[in-house]
Amino acid sequence: MAPADSDASYRTRLEGRAELLDQARGRYRELLPKVTAFRWRQQLAGAAALVRAVREAQDAVDEAVAMAERRARAEGWRPDSEVVKSLREVKTLRRALLAAVHRRLKAHAGLTLGEALRRLEQRLVTEPRLVLPGRRWEVAEEVLPPALPELGPALALGRVAEALFATPPVEAAALPTPAELARLEAAWAPGTAALAALWQRLMALDLAGTLVRFLRSHARARPDRAPKSGPEQLLFAEHWRGVAVARLDQALDALLSPVRPREAERFPLLRWLARRPLGTEARLEAEASLGEGRVGLFELALALQHGKARAPGEWEPLLVRARRADLARDEPDWTALHQRLSALATVLRAPTPERLPPLYRARTRMAPTPPPPRPSPLAADSLEGLVEELRRLSSPHQT
Repeated sequence: MAPADSDASYRTRLEGRAELLDQARGRYRELLPKVTAFRWRQQLAGAAALVRAVREAQDAVDEAVAMAERRARAEGWRPDSEVVKSLREVKTLRRALLAAVHRRLKAHAGLTLGEALRRLEQRLVTEPRLVLPGRRWEVAEEVLPPALPELGPALALGRVAEALFATPPVEAAALPTPAELARLEAAWAPGTAALAALWQRLMALDLAGTLVRFLRSHARARPDRAPKSGPEQLLFAEHWRGVAVARLDQALDALLSPVRPREAERFPLLRWLARRPLGTEARLEAEASLGEGRVGLFELALALQHGKARAPGEWEPLLVRARRADLARDEPDWTALHQRLSALATVLRAPTPERLPPLYRARTRMAPTPPPPRPSPLAADSLEGLVEELRRLSSPHQT
């Protein structure tokens, strides 16, 4: 049986922590010269795995050092034993390594070695550099570890969008149900912000932009498997967010053309349109991202999509919408809607030709073409005037 003051006995009493101290001593010896080197960035660029290994084990090493010190003091371990020598060297190297990392970070004392190494690793990962073609995916995995906090909300958005838009739409104007829309909107803002932060993280280190272009080109392809690594999660989320934007904007364009929704208007408009099956006259309410003039433009554009004959009492709501839309007179969307109404009025102003005989009998006979009536001054410069003129012109017809 080993004596009570032998190295084997000390190791047994440390319950595996002695081996952890030996491993830490070897890693410290390897890492310290790299941190203190003149070209320390270049030295550490190729030692990212070593920095990560030291950082991940540091809490356990600190606990092992504290326990070994207590045991050595309480039990009077021999100072010349290998275990005690290893403990002293680990403490010395840890102190030197912490001071060196503080210098490189230009940070104040007070950080633990684990926290200091985490900051150093973060700096090394995001250090601007030229990413060579053969290392693009490897660098992406270094910069986007799966535990990165931003990947969570981005992936959540991608999964909601995939569930809604994985199948082709039945028609261009197909919209999510109110419940589906609520799930998508809840994930949209945090997921979009997280994606922007992830791309910014990549752009900060990608001096030539080749890594970002490489990943964006791959995001266009539909993922064929569940994402696991950080870059795979980014591409999954970016792809399905792009599909969601395209499908939602396609539906809005089919219903609201020629008025083009802005980014901040997308979900207020979708909520409004999703409510319409419950009540076709559901009113679009103005809010921070949607002023009165814009509300009028969208309501009038939607009303014009129906293309149905209008009873005399149906024109007054159109005039109210047009009056609101005229508040956005200075916007390109007002001009586009004005042009569409003007074109419709021009068609209605054109005279209906008299019935003519067949061409082989008429030969050179031409139908008389009286000049079209001139538009009213009000119609020339307002949507309200154009709607009023359409009502007048449609009295013998129906628009």
